[in-house]
Amino acid sequence: MLSLLLLALTFFFFLRTGLFVRIKVADMGEEYRSTFSPQRNTWGAMGAARRFIRSSSAFQPIAPFINSKAQSTVSSPQWAHFFSEIQRAAAHPLGTGYWAESDGAGRAYFHASEPFFAETIEDMGDNRLQLYIKRSTQAGPEFLDVLLLDPVGAVTDPAPQRLVYPYRHLALFPLPFLLLLFLFPRRNTPPPGALTYPRLSTSLIPDIVGLIGAGVFFALPFAMVLEIEGNGRILDFHTGYAYATLFFWSLAFMWASALYWTAKYSSFYLSIQPEGVRVSRFGKEYEMPFHRIDTVEFKSYRPPRGLLPLLAVTNPRLAGHALLLAGRKDWGLCFRLTDGSSVKLLCSNIPGIERLFRTLRAKRVKLSPELEDALAEAGL
Repeated sequence: MLSLLLLALTFFFFLRTGLFVRIKVADMGEEYRSTFSPQRNTWGAMGAARRFIRSSSAFQPIAPFINSKAQSTVSSPQWAHFFSEIQRAAAHPLGTGYWAESDGAGRAYFHASEPFFAETIEDMGDNRLQLYIKRSTQAGPEFLDVLLLDPVGAVTDPAPQRLVYPYRHLALFPLPFLLLLFLFPRRNTPPPGALTYPRLSTSLIPDIVGLIGAGVFFALPFAMVLEIEGNGRILDFHTGYAYATLFFWSLAFMWASALYWTAKYSSFYLSIQPEGVRVSRFGKEYEMPFHRIDTVEFKSYRPPRGLLPLLAVTNPRLAGHALLLAGRKDWGLCFRLTDGSSVKLLCSNIPGIERLFRTLRAKRVKLSPELEDALAEAGL
């Protein structure tokens, strides 16, 4: 289950690195009017005077205004075809998956690694993010507005998801298998009358909590590096984010360790048979005939007594955890066999465990004095 969840999260958050190119048809006349027209969406004194306040920019005729924009002139047939495609796509999508509409304005998005844009990006230089591509035609010059976006800009602009997140559409495929494994886990069917742990408290709820905790801490580096660094390089040791990623993934591993214990509890059963006791754990069965059981001892699963005050003293924030641990009264059994081997199991959460003790007493199996005292105190 865990591998399917992590695979789905990786597909969902995997971000394509590098720069992205946003292209749209540029109407230089409209840009000229918007630059020198009266200010809109203003308030206060500016809002009251917007009818006669034109612009804070120095007025220019339209020809010098257009020439002042960073431009790159193209004339190749490939660019002529590209211009026609972009202009057509303003009304009809390109159909390549790189076309999106934002705020009613058609925009085409590409990755900067496309060979077609290599020369254009080179013309933009290192310190320039926007460029106007000019193409002369018989009807007059045509312009395209080219803008370079980093991954954060591509996400917020927004660019099509399958361009920025190329595998996000695959994230749903592992989820049905994850749901099937969660609802119908592979487990050994216990024989009739066998003692088992309650599935809700020892399997279902811990599984849900463990999967959620592991998923959150596994996905956290993807979102963190994107917001801070603006890319998806979560395993970059040069910037140091790899160490943060490994730290959060170690926390995810701690949450995922709950799945080990739930698998252990869900595969457990204790069957009381006429000739002995059978215990199954992780598919491995332990046969313990009554004549081979030397003694049954009490085993405490409580934390060591000195650990709780140490936690509270060394770090006051752990005082609450220490109190919670102090309230635990988990206990179990240790079956000592005549061949020197032993089998241990946790009994505090098994309904009907008193049947086991009635059978052990009836078969005259020796119980340790500590176990007898604990059973007497519990009324068993």
